[in-house]
Amino acid sequence: MFLVPSGIVAGGLTAKTGKYKPQHFVGFALISIGVGLFTLLGPGSAKAAWVCFQIVTAIGLGIILTTVLPAIQVSQGDVDIAKTTAMYAFVRSFGGIWGVTIPSVIFNGQINNFLPEISDLDVRKKLSDGHAYGFASMGGIQDLSTSVRRQVLNVYTEALKTVWQVGIAFALAGFLAVFFVKQYNMSALKPVPVPKEDANSGLTGNDTEKMDPTTDKSKVAV
Repeated sequence: MFLVPSGIVAGGLTAKTGKYKPQHFVGFALISIGVGLFTLLGPGSAKAAWVCFQIVTAIGLGIILTTVLPAIQVSQGDVDIAKTTAMYAFVRSFGGIWGVTIPSVIFNGQINNFLPEISDLDVRKKLSDGHAYGFASMGGIQDLSTSVRRQVLNVYTEALKTVWQVGIAFALAGFLAVFFVKQYNMSALKPVPVPKEDANSGLTGNDTEKMDPTTDKSKVAV
């Protein structure tokens, strides 16, 4: 909900000021803070807490997702704008794949590490080797006894905490990388002049001058 509005505001500020580097600092800082706050969450956390933490992270993500592409485009110029846009889309999609894979591997690995804390052997088998997410999404936790449920929730909490800690490292790496980003003055850029086309033929003035004067321009393909 807050990701889109923050992206709109960030895009508007970039267009108005011609500066994107300060917004990169703010975006990665908010992501780092938000993901760091996630490590404080647990089974007894209030709903307002995790909602507010997600808002902070969403605002940071919205800023970054909107302002990274203009920074890449302005650094390469109008000539390569199509190539840079396509490359950005590819890298973003490729990064999204690893953005899901890496947390999944960490989460499942940590679940296996903390399984000895669960007293029920049958529940251990259901959670081991990558089945923890499916077990929780299918509502299996609700069918457990109170004591075992508490143990399982603690295992999930510790596993997720490790995921968030790794996320902090990635967010801080992005924040530090901003120091090496060159700031181009986007507001000083001028549009590339486009040759004036003939209103009837769609050809430039030079092309129409080279044509045989007896040629019927209405027969020229547009």
